[in-house]
Amino acid sequence: MCKFYRNYTKEQGTFHTLREKAARADVEKLVGSMFVHAGIKTLVQPESRFFDPEAPEKNNHLTPFAVRTKQIRNCYEKLGIKKLYLHLDGWGDPGYDNEHPDYLPACIEAGGWEGMKELCDTIHDCGYVFGTHDQYHDYYFRASTYDESSAIHLEDGSIPSHANWAGGNQTYLCATQAPYYVKRNFLELAAHDIKLDCAYLDVFTCNEPDECFEPHHKMTRKECLEFRSRCFAYLLSQNILSSSEEVADWSVANLVFCHYAPYDFMMRRPEEPKQGIPVPLFNLVYHDCVIIPWMMEKHENEDYMLYALINGGAPYFDRNGAYNGTDGAFGAGSDFTEEEQKKRCEQVASLHEHVAYSELVFQYPENQLFAATVYEDVAFGPRNLGLDATEVEQRVKDAIELVELDYETFKDRSPFELSGGQQRRVAFAGVLAMRPTTLVLDEPVAGLDPASRNEFLGFIDRLHKRGITLVMVSHNMNDIARLADRVLVLDRGEIAFLGTPEEVFSHPVELREIGLGVPHAQRMANELRELGVPLEEGLYSPETLAEHLVALLESR
Repeated sequence: MCKFYRNYTKEQGTFHTLREKAARADVEKLVGSMFVHAGIKTLVQPESRFFDPEAPEKNNHLTPFAVRTKQIRNCYEKLGIKKLYLHLDGWGDPGYDNEHPDYLPACIEAGGWEGMKELCDTIHDCGYVFGTHDQYHDYYFRASTYDESSAIHLEDGSIPSHANWAGGNQTYLCATQAPYYVKRNFLELAAHDIKLDCAYLDVFTCNEPDECFEPHHKMTRKECLEFRSRCFAYLLSQNILSSSEEVADWSVANLVFCHYAPYDFMMRRPEEPKQGIPVPLFNLVYHDCVIIPWMMEKHENEDYMLYALINGGAPYFDRNGAYNGTDGAFGAGSDFTEEEQKKRCEQVASLHEHVAYSELVFQYPENQLFAATVYEDVAFGPRNLGLDATEVEQRVKDAIELVELDYETFKDRSPFELSGGQQRRVAFAGVLAMRPTTLVLDEPVAGLDPASRNEFLGFIDRLHKRGITLVMVSHNMNDIARLADRVLVLDRGEIAFLGTPEEVFSHPVELREIGLGVPHAQRMANELRELGVPLEEGLYSPETLAEHLVALLESR
């Protein structure tokens, strides 16, 4: 389903990969980077729903730019973090979620333009990336240029209003006005020598499109999205990587990264029961189009790091939400030292560096096949990299031969006429044509008959010997014994064992308790040993068991 939808978005012209965006702006800055989400000023107005009259100072905070500058130096000099992105909230003088779209100047109490420039320069001196949080949808009554005529008007001529966020009373800015304010504010930042790498336009992608009935700027919902997209496009034209809260189809053309992926844990506290099994539909369609940073907190029953790894995303090294209890900001979970957090993030960032530009591989990869011929299916990926016809043809030929199919025999055949094992090879060829250095395989031989299974496992082994790193998820211990150099066993989200196959399979009792067991060869060796046959420990593969049995017979 996701493959067909992915193809549909291409037909509609809404599909744009990170590699395409890299031709417009320096996307590589964020690939394999750790994300830091930090703030400067929070000021909660009395009419806000977050205001606590019993403790009005509770949500009011001020962190000088100099403190954030010191934090960046610590990441570089002490921790040795190589790639990092600082997402800065509350940098404008009014404070977080106050007086938008009139968010200037830089927070005076925190050090003003001078302090912000020092932070910006320090970030770049360390080779890091800097971005700001901004807002062009929520329209605050306290904004210096507030004019009711610029607001969204309903059909009856009224304007909607609420006081949900820190800035108190607000309505919504008509999207027709947003491009003006975006250009005005970012030119002002540039005038003060604040060289931004990224910019976050809040709620543009998670809020539904507006329609406006004000006669001077009447707007349909479709036009609303066009104006929002125009704001992202402007940022990219200035070599500023654009981002927003979540991801929506209409934004993919100009959105480089987002704030988070809306998994179920974003909407519930860690101790609350799960609503179901989250299916990463977005990633299956758009993984190679938009970068998603993932939370890294570890709670008693859940380690969010696993979501980051499963989805091949970027890691949050530090994530401080302005509003506790929203968007997954339910506390820090387990306390890690900076070094421990760094090591966890390095693992996620390293994987992201390898797979950021890659389409995800399905558990049944043959389900990805959709083209009329094998050639067209394998050529699909390279063509979308913008490669010329000669390079595409060479990659297709190399990939088909790499999966051990004859190029001339198969290139013009329909993939749907092939055997199950052949279809799976063609699907792999489509991935290999993208020239990945790492493949993540989820139960790669699931659904194959015994002969095809054995043949395909041999093929995977030969791929590895050609220098491709393979990460394989499997419940079959025989497959693991045959292929793996290192084994990681997970039990309810926790690491149970990590080591060589010999080290892991030396714990048969514990493995059985987890529900995995040991390879058939090891089980047979154990049974023979119980019958008095003098066999060594650690015989977990048919080959090693056979060798020892032959040697034993020859010695008698």
